[in-house]
Amino acid sequence: LAAALARLELQSSDTTIRRRGSYRALHLLERNALTPEEIAPLVDGLSVWGGLEPGRQALHLALAGRSGAAARRERGHLFELEDASPLALALLREDAALDPAGYRVLEFAVGEPGRAVLDWVDTLPTFLLDGEGRPLGRTGLVRAAQALGDLDDADPSLLRSFQAELLLAGWFEEAQALASRLPGGDLELALSDDRLARAGSAVLHEIVRLGQAFDRGEVRGAVPVAPDGRPPAQGEPIENLDDLLEAIAELRPRAAPLVEWTRLARSQAQVEARPLDERVVATPRLDYGLAGELTHPGPIFSRLDQEQGLGPEGTAVPGLGQWLRSLGRFGYFGKGFGRKIDGVVLRLVTLEQRRGEHLGVAWSGWVAWCDGTDLAPRVGRGGTRIAGAALHEGYWIDISVLRTEQRRWAQLYRVLAEQAHEILSMPPLVAGPGEPITSTEHLMGAANRLRLALMVERGGPISLDELCLVTAIHEEGHLCDRARYFPLQDHWWSIARLFASVGFSGHRLEELLEERAQLIAMCVVDDPRVPLSEILQAAEEGGGGTTAHGAAYARLCKRFLEELEVALLEDPGAFASLDPAAFLGQQAHHMSREQVRVVALALARRYGLVAQGWQPSAR
Repeated sequence: LAAALARLELQSSDTTIRRRGSYRALHLLERNALTPEEIAPLVDGLSVWGGLEPGRQALHLALAGRSGAAARRERGHLFELEDASPLALALLREDAALDPAGYRVLEFAVGEPGRAVLDWVDTLPTFLLDGEGRPLGRTGLVRAAQALGDLDDADPSLLRSFQAELLLAGWFEEAQALASRLPGGDLELALSDDRLARAGSAVLHEIVRLGQAFDRGEVRGAVPVAPDGRPPAQGEPIENLDDLLEAIAELRPRAAPLVEWTRLARSQAQVEARPLDERVVATPRLDYGLAGELTHPGPIFSRLDQEQGLGPEGTAVPGLGQWLRSLGRFGYFGKGFGRKIDGVVLRLVTLEQRRGEHLGVAWSGWVAWCDGTDLAPRVGRGGTRIAGAALHEGYWIDISVLRTEQRRWAQLYRVLAEQAHEILSMPPLVAGPGEPITSTEHLMGAANRLRLALMVERGGPISLDELCLVTAIHEEGHLCDRARYFPLQDHWWSIARLFASVGFSGHRLEELLEERAQLIAMCVVDDPRVPLSEILQAAEEGGGGTTAHGAAYARLCKRFLEELEVALLEDPGAFASLDPAAFLGQQAHHMSREQVRVVALALARRYGLVAQGWQPSAR
């Protein structure tokens, strides 16, 4: 009866009913002793009618866990539906501006896995590569790809090593594609590899679905039907981190074979293998009082964590963060005061511990260098691309977002380089009577003129390395503020004054923190004209957007131009390239990097960002 109900639900025109049927069918395939006659229509219904819920990966995984000819036959039909065309790969390669990650799985599918990995390495910032040109954190993967050679003639042991590195890196779709291309000989081994890869893909798909569920305020739980196929209890929305972690905990059995395999593989490879604590529900939380709480992303407890009773300094942080890293991911979830739960799951390249000082303020933390997201933050799920974020004593960077930004810079240079002299020599508009020269209402493409001038001066487009480092220093600016104000109970008076300066508005406080971080970047980066172009762009767009950055950068732009006006009045000779009667924003492309830095430093002192006694020579 349950199988018949699932078939009827899968054919419904109602999305909610069809969705419920897809999960009912999946549960039946995973747990019940169905007959061959019952298996086939459920598989057909899931692959044809079920859409993306629960996803073909979960269906593959359910069938892979079943014995018998019927389940194997249905898996064979699914493999046929996933055929990848070499023509598709050729067409994608034809677009030189496309990120190679966009066709990496196809390269694996048509038999060029080694080339796919090396293409990816070429798209990474060079400072993440070791002396042999291999990415930190993924040296084993690249070494295995380099040793592989031609897939048709590859040594079976090299293929096994390469497949293992793909699984350890969390490249699950690529591992599936390779399993389908492995030479004949050991079908069971290839199917086992495929099952492990699909386990990773399936659980990540479910985490993304959970993100969509708590966006919509849907019922609690990893699936919309209970394991026995009954509808879920009503009135239990995912409202807090306890609800969410319980839902994620339900996914652990699905990923368990992969997690256990990963643990064993790391031990055999003598790679650092901390014991995996799968008590996801007991994940340590970072408590920010009224501001909210956050699941601790790890990887290790800090001195401050120890002081707050979270765990001994230097030991591994158990729970969700560790479990995600076993899947090749970095992620966390949190809930702010008066807000819905939010979270992010990114594809991890490497984790590194960094420390330093900016404007005399020391900072330190773990940096997660990532390349793409499985689950973007809420504003990212709404269409805004987020390049990075600071969190508990550290931050993450999504290289894929900055790769897209670097292509925009490069395209600007390609299109306008030949007209650059004409564009950059156009005279600025003179301010009318009563109009301040600091107005941001007449920028008229100032951001792109500044970008063009910078690239013309250098003779080529900006590098991905520089965009990554500029973004990293912005996030380190947030860590400087963290050093100033944490732990909260020790700095309540300073926090109260900061909060009062924005009229006790939480939203304005967010904006102020973004202003401060960007201003620190303008003082510290090698060429402050890069972050200056970002605040000019925000001002041109009116300071809008779904994050605090737009309004913060537009306000910072206005204050930068006001500080520039003061400097121009005090020492006109130091800014001889600027017309004091014309709008200053339109003339930003005439400023040198050091002129921008001088103004930014003066403004940073007004913001209170420069430590007492610090001098620019110490930068």
